[in-house]
Amino acid sequence: MAARRRFDPPPALPEELLEEIFLLLPPDDPSRLLRASYVCKPWNRAASSRGFRRRLHERHGAPPLLGFLHNSGDPRFVSTTASPFPLPVPDSGSWHALDFRHGRALFISVADEDDLAADARVLLVWEPFTGHHQLVPAPAALRSYSCNGAVLCAADGCDHSCCHGGPFRVVFVSFDDTLEDTFACLYSSETGTWGESTILSGTFFDFHQPGVLLGNSQLYFVSESNFIIEYDLARHSLDLFESPLDYEPEDVSDYDRIVLMLSEKGGLGAAIARDSRLILWSREPEDGADVPWVQSRVIDLAKLLPIGDLVTESSETSPKVMGFADGANTVFVGTVAGLFTIEFQSQGVRKVHEDREFSSLIPIVGFYSPCCTIGTPGSKDHGLPLSNASEGKGKEDKTREQARDLVYTGYKAITEGNFVDAADCFNHALEIRTAHYGQLAPECASMYYKYGWALLHKARKAAVPLSNVPMSAQNEESMKNSGSKDDTRTQRPPVATLKIAPTSGKGLNTNEKDQEYEIGDGKDDENVGDSDLDLAWKMLEFARVIVEKSPNDNTIEKYKILFALAEVSKERGDIESSLGYFFKALAILEHVVEPDHRGIVKLNYRICLLFESASRLADAIPYCAKAISLCKSRKQRLENAMKALLADEGDNASAIEGRSGVLATEDEMEFQTDTLAVLQMKLEELEPAMSTPSSATEERVA
Repeated sequence: MAARRRFDPPPALPEELLEEIFLLLPPDDPSRLLRASYVCKPWNRAASSRGFRRRLHERHGAPPLLGFLHNSGDPRFVSTTASPFPLPVPDSGSWHALDFRHGRALFISVADEDDLAADARVLLVWEPFTGHHQLVPAPAALRSYSCNGAVLCAADGCDHSCCHGGPFRVVFVSFDDTLEDTFACLYSSETGTWGESTILSGTFFDFHQPGVLLGNSQLYFVSESNFIIEYDLARHSLDLFESPLDYEPEDVSDYDRIVLMLSEKGGLGAAIARDSRLILWSREPEDGADVPWVQSRVIDLAKLLPIGDLVTESSETSPKVMGFADGANTVFVGTVAGLFTIEFQSQGVRKVHEDREFSSLIPIVGFYSPCCTIGTPGSKDHGLPLSNASEGKGKEDKTREQARDLVYTGYKAITEGNFVDAADCFNHALEIRTAHYGQLAPECASMYYKYGWALLHKARKAAVPLSNVPMSAQNEESMKNSGSKDDTRTQRPPVATLKIAPTSGKGLNTNEKDQEYEIGDGKDDENVGDSDLDLAWKMLEFARVIVEKSPNDNTIEKYKILFALAEVSKERGDIESSLGYFFKALAILEHVVEPDHRGIVKLNYRICLLFESASRLADAIPYCAKAISLCKSRKQRLENAMKALLADEGDNASAIEGRSGVLATEDEMEFQTDTLAVLQMKLEELEPAMSTPSSATEERVA
């Protein structure tokens, strides 16, 4: 039998020739390049080399839109190319997507249910086309569920065609709902440190969209409430910015959604969908001065989409702008028929998904090249941090993920003023949390607080507010409520009922050995039938005990809990306890914020009103006077800042009109003026009514 002839394998193609072949593949269909990279190691090496990525940019110019990230569940990445392709993405159960820019994506670790402590969370800077990633500790300014961020290249003169693995910066913005302050700080990968925080006082932001970078130094973020803030990287300043809806001649609907973008001339732009129209706004600076928002273009969606896709019977079903792809000049529009992309220059339209809405839609624009490994996308070979979900914790992990969803739903219900649903969500999440960690675990403190705070607002909304009723009437009303059933009583929490003993006294004993804490099935529990205020007090007392026993620095958490306890005690008619909690909260706040911060003004005024309600006018007056003094100090400081700004502008002082920093200062000055007027009116009411000063006044003020 003749022996088989052995043939030598053909010589390998030179890497340069492979790159030339790969450059012929369409960049907007990366699945072809991905399949080619799986043929063999030399092909994979050629397709993933740094030089090839640079040549892609040189050959094709503007990068294509590849898809988008979102936070609405898995899969995290949705491909919008002709042939869908996979992209290894951190797990949605462990990472929340914030931004994508200059070839990098930014994620923040999902808090364990709602643990908002900065030391418990980290940021992830991830390069999807190289697999490179770096963990960044969360800044100290992270104090809230509402936060956002942006990642950008830090290399001087970089065209961002191939800056993978180079230096980067991270801008992080966080809203503190307790102090009503927005914080922003800047991280540098070159120094490995966060800079000092800059603060914008008296603001409220619920961030759900990625930011827009204008030039190299100005970042803009818009909230779900259509407020806009500007962060200037050069000046490290955080300012308010007026919304194009301020110029709208029509009534603004609650469902109007602004998406920030770059205008055709490179300035700041915005897109709003109304009925079957896509309205584009622009704000183009001229000679260093800002100009108002103007409508730059109106696109008739009825000419681009089938009429059946544009149902406008209600605001909820009208088209909505969901995102803008910087670099691809493309906008995402959601309709009843699904999600579409519209390219502005060509007005080309493509349907990319059946769903119309996504949470935090973050477009991915760039030239795709495979990672330099041949592992399955999402596997260890791609270098992504392993998530809890990927480690397969099974049923336990799903339960905790359910708790996170409940917390998110509860927060959303609060923003909508639905405190009944919010309380139910937080109650369910609390049961999951205590079952996992234990009833007095530090991880449970924040959930006790959320549940108690929601119950307080639920009770306020259901009952006639007692804060403006004389004390005698409050006590009489309290007596009536104690003998009757009304809507403010919680007959039974939805899943399990907390049993707390003892339930009387000014506060829970912090000696855990002397306490009994149980979670029962609710059939015979003493708490069934407790009013919402009583249950709120118990939940907040649990939070206080846990936080005070914790070795961690929980200063702000202590303040929030004490403030809430003071509010609950006031609603229950317990003025002395309310005053005690307010005094403790004031002592904490005076050590963590500026002396004339609006939070300190608010606390002094609340203490004044409590003394007044108890007919202790001599005690009320010093706190009202203190609030007035702080308010005047703050206002004077703002006026001096405005004068300094005018002096810096010199002859071009008129150019500052409408500028963002001026808007923030003017808004706060207006707030301080209104607050000062209210305080002075109150002082004028108190002074004539005072007869003999109380001997305790000086002691309390001291």
